[in-house]
Amino acid sequence: MDELKKELLQKEEELIALLENLESNKMPDVEGRLRITHKRGKPVYYLDLDIEKKRKGDLKEKPKRRSEYIRKSDMDKIIHLAQHDYEEKLRCEINKQLKALKAIIGASKNYDERALEKVYSKMHPCRKELIKPIVPDSETFVKQWLQEPFIRKQMSDYDQEIFTERGELVRSKSEKIIADKYLKLGVPYRYECQLALKQNGRRVIIYPDFTVLNKQTRKVYYHEHFGMMDSEEYSRSAMKRIELYVQNGIFVGEQLIVTHETSDRALNMQYFEQLVKKYLLT
Repeated sequence: MDELKKELLQKEEELIALLENLESNKMPDVEGRLRITHKRGKPVYYLDLDIEKKRKGDLKEKPKRRSEYIRKSDMDKIIHLAQHDYEEKLRCEINKQLKALKAIIGASKNYDERALEKVYSKMHPCRKELIKPIVPDSETFVKQWLQEPFIRKQMSDYDQEIFTERGELVRSKSEKIIADKYLKLGVPYRYECQLALKQNGRRVIIYPDFTVLNKQTRKVYYHEHFGMMDSEEYSRSAMKRIELYVQNGIFVGEQLIVTHETSDRALNMQYFEQLVKKYLLT
């Protein structure tokens, strides 16, 4: 099911659950409604009662009302009336939103998130070769993303010669493990791809360990692996890096994936795979 439909159905479930909770804890019905005025800057409370309902079709005449003053000493009654009014309005608004959602969900049956890219994907391969798609299908989009040139951080003479299954030179065994896992799971990635951010109004360049792509949503994520978190200096640097991401609207759990290890605690692969499944494979 498309993500849009999932979100709509989930919201519908939330509203239904909220309505059911309201009904199961429904307050006793009360006659009239609370009206609040102010006198000398202080609230004054009244109970408004309809004593004659407006006739059907009569748009001019308002229903006649009788107002009863409520003393502040009867605060329990005032609170009860206020809460009752609020819950009635909330119940009315929930039903209104549910009705709107049902209409959208019904209309969404004819909506296909992939419809535009299918215009290209359904074409004959020979015809595809002649076309530069404006809305490419997922396979073409990923291929184009991987082929885009990017600036990679330079390796130093002190770096170990550790190569991934894809033949890339990386800086640590853990990064090789991560890269090979991405390759195995079919997650498109770039290693140490340049990223321009802002810090205190000036442009700064960083190189996230991995820039990865969710093929379904086409959303780009950044993956930082902090490999020496038991080092006080390294840990401070890692925190500054995360703060820099946050300053640029990139948050952990939204667009930033973080893994870590220490000298006596290796990369937790189960934890890493759960992150991949949550953010990159759905």
